[in-house]
Amino acid sequence: MKPLFAACCLLVSSLFGYAQQAPVSSANSPTAVPAEERATKEDVLALMDVMHARRNAQAGMDMMTDVIKKQERAHFLEKHPDASPAALKKLDAQFDGIIKPELLDEMISDMVPIYQKYLSHEDAISILSFYSSPSGQRFLERMPLLLHEVGEMSTALITRHKDEIHAESEKRVKEFQQYLKAHPAELGDPVGKESEK
Repeated sequence: MKPLFAACCLLVSSLFGYAQQAPVSSANSPTAVPAEERATKEDVLALMDVMHARRNAQAGMDMMTDVIKKQERAHFLEKHPDASPAALKKLDAQFDGIIKPELLDEMISDMVPIYQKYLSHEDAISILSFYSSPSGQRFLERMPLLLHEVGEMSTALITRHKDEIHAESEKRVKEFQQYLKAHPAELGDPVGKESEK
């Protein structure tokens, strides 16, 4: 469940129109925009508005809820294969509204300064111009369908490989636990100190 939930979180993050990439360390790596050139809060909010960020993020959160329901139903059916349809319906209902709407407002608010850090006012205006164009709007209209299909594909992919992902995860946790057992000081563990007394 945790790897799947993490994948869903990344999907929601990508709903704001930017591919997420790990930072690359080189002389040509992009850096933060100088403060005097940064997009204003209004620039970022206008950009998010024209990109339908709220609608897309809500669609992503709805998709996450559906994924959580499917995963929880699968876990439940493994333990209770003869569960009644009423029990399954009740289980699904338990997860309705699990992702609160306030989270969306908080996410957008928290994202504004991040966008400002890497987006100049000039770039914000150019991007806003594209997404305001007919081509940009057509792309944005199709984005929820595209993301839905990508989400389904991602969920199916993760589900197909869940056993190997789980096994690898368990293996790495055990390796880490062995490391910590051999190096208790890394945890600030007083066990070694007590044994010295």
